[in-house]
Amino acid sequence: MRARTMSAKQKVDGFRTLRASLLDQRQSELVQLIGELYQLCDQNRRFLSARFGDRQNQLEKYRQKVVEAMFPDVLRKGAKVRVADARQAIAEYQRATRDAAGTLDLMMTFVEEGTAFAAEFGYGDDAFFASLGRMLSSVLEQFRTSPATVGDVIEPRLLDLRELARDIGWGYGDAVADAVAGATRR
Repeated sequence: MRARTMSAKQKVDGFRTLRASLLDQRQSELVQLIGELYQLCDQNRRFLSARFGDRQNQLEKYRQKVVEAMFPDVLRKGAKVRVADARQAIAEYQRATRDAAGTLDLMMTFVEEGTAFAAEFGYGDDAFFASLGRMLSSVLEQFRTSPATVGDVIEPRLLDLRELARDIGWGYGDAVADAVAGATRR
């Protein structure tokens, strides 16, 4: 028997009811609720800390999650590249902070670390390189429209990425070189 999925209207109506109830709560009750949500799971703790805590410190924590997912310690038993975990960390940071520059930094870290892992260990297949390519495309889209202060930080990283990817096969090295050449001044 197939489980029925909620329609979009049911989801909106469900939150509308919840929202009405939340609006009736006192501030102290809402703070207590947020505290309970914070204690519930690691994802809630990260989200709330990123939204309301020290953003730079949280960016570093999310960057470390991306690094660990894209360039795992190969000496650790069961270590493997976890592209989905890295993407999830980036999306979580973006939702929590709405920080475009920090999100771009994490996206660039994703591509850099994945490329470094491929270069160092000869790792990769079509799906892996396609994922790196899609993220690089997203980076370049945001890079083109970002303020000069952000662009000045990202451009040298793109040039370093081009050099790092130079000897990687699967057409990836050439694709990175072409993409970076088309987006940078050098």
